[in-house]
This record gives sequence, structure tokens and C-alpha cells, in this order.
Amino acid sequence: LQDVVSKSGMDKLNEIKDDVEILLKNEETKKKFLNYSNLVDRLFKAILPDPLANEIKPMRDAIIALADAIKNVSSPDEVDISLVINKIEAVLDRSIVINKPVVSDAIGEMGTRLDLSKIDFEKLRKQFEKSRKRTELEKLKGAVLEKILQLIAINKVRVDFLERFKKMIEEYNLGSANVEQVYQELIKLAQNLNEEERRHIKEEISEEELAIFDILMKPAPEMSTKERNQVKRVAKDLLETLKRKKFSLDWRKRQQSRASVRQAIEVKLDELPPVFIKEMYEQKCNLVWQHVFDVYGRVG
Repeated sequence: LQDVVSKSGMDKLNEIKDDVEILLKNEETKKKFLNYSNLVDRLFKAILPDPLANEIKPMRDAIIALADAIKNVSSPDEVDISLVINKIEAVLDRSIVINKPVVSDAIGEMGTRLDLSKIDFEKLRKQFEKSRKRTELEKLKGAVLEKILQLIAINKVRVDFLERFKKMIEEYNLGSANVEQVYQELIKLAQNLNEEERRHIKEEISEEELAIFDILMKPAPEMSTKERNQVKRVAKDLLETLKRKKFSLDWRKRQQSRASVRQAIEVKLDELPPVFIKEMYEQKCNLVWQHVFDVYGRVG
């Protein structure tokens, strides 16, 4: 910390980058430091306007600069897996203004957002080999998690990607996998996410239609290509019917409107191939209804 305080310019920035690399040793170390930095900031504000604040401000600024650098690298939401899991599961069922440290502007480059759809993965691998590896891992974790959340928001069946991500990070935090192994696995996952994002094009349906199609197909009995195309047509027709005839303003708040949407789902799903026996038909009606209720009542 004293080096962060005493150095200037690029020397200060490089010191911050080196310190962040150390603090990103694992999730526990990172969270512990961020908790400490929050405590330091609260205590600093609590003693204002005592003159003592001027004496300790440089060290406080160094701590906050490191915390800001970690947050920039770790976005979104500092890659807090537990919080993300809680949010997904819920879907499925400072008073005194203090100027930020001067170095905060410079550390922005550490958290440069990665756009997975535009990444040259071979180039990314080479960059990883010659960079601060934990920092590069943290950047990729943030980008992968952000993409997963975007995909799940459209199609909840994709929650398996989140479970896969969570398992990787847990293995890394437990020491079962090193930084190089996890980075390579994250690259594979990122490539899979890019493929998943384009899958609706291959299926020749929209993202919204794909979400309903996936609910009907995962799981589903074995079926012919003709039967599979029939399921796809049911998904497309259902969404068109709901949007054109059933979705009115605040439809979820009126019992009659909810019942009408539910009935439309049951009628349309009755056109599924015979391989969908009664029990599975009823299960799919419930799952599609829950999806429609969750997604098509939200603002935007």
C-alpha cells in the first residue's frame, strides 16, 4: 500500500496492477479485501471533518483505488456467483461526497469489457500467456457471466450454462484447477455461448420462439424430423397467437386475461405430436405458462 501511495504515473498504475493480481488469488481473498475496503471507507467518512482525515487520506485512497480496480476487472456485479445464483433461482421459481483517487481514471483500462461475440479466441489465449493471468481470468469471468445472464433472461432452459460456470469457479477457488486450466475452460464455454446465441438462426426461428421450443424439447421423447418440425411450428404459432390476441396491458393482473392465456397455451400444445403423452403434455403446459407469465409481463 505504501508503494501505491508513494509512486506516481505509470509506476503507480503498474503497482496497482501487480497488487490486484495478488488480491485475485481466489474469490475468498478478493471478497475479504473488498469488505475491508468498504469498512475503511465508512470509517474514513465517519471521522470527517476531523483534521486527522487529511493524514490518513492517502492510504485510504490507495485502498479504494485497489478496490475500484478489482471491481472494474470483475464486472458485472464483481462476479459474485452466490448473488447471481440467487437472482436466477428467483426468476426460475456515500452520504458525504469524497473525491475518488486520481488513479481511478487510469485503472479503467483494467476493466475493459470483453465482447464475446467479437473475440479472437486464439489471440486471447496468446494475450493471457504474456499478461497478469489472474487479472485476465477475472476479465473473462465477468464477460462470460454477463453473456450467460443475457442468454438466460431470454431463455431459462440455458441455466445449465450457469451451473457449468459455477462449477468451474468453485473448482478454481477450492484449488482443484489452476488459473491456466480454468481460463482454457472459460474460453471453451465462451465459444459455446457464441454458438448458443446463434442457434435460433440454425433452427430458423426467432430467439423468443426458440425459448418455447426448448421448453417443449428439453426433455422430450425421441421423434422424427417431421415431428420435431411440428413442435417447432407449435412454438411459433403459440407465440404469434399470444402476441396478436392475448397479451393486453397488465394482462397478468386480471384473472380473466390470465385464464385466457392459459387456455390458449393448452389448446395450442394439444397440437403436439402423439409422442407427448398426457403427463408430459400437462407438464409442458405448466412450464410454458410459467415462462410466458415470467417473461411477457415484464416492462420492456
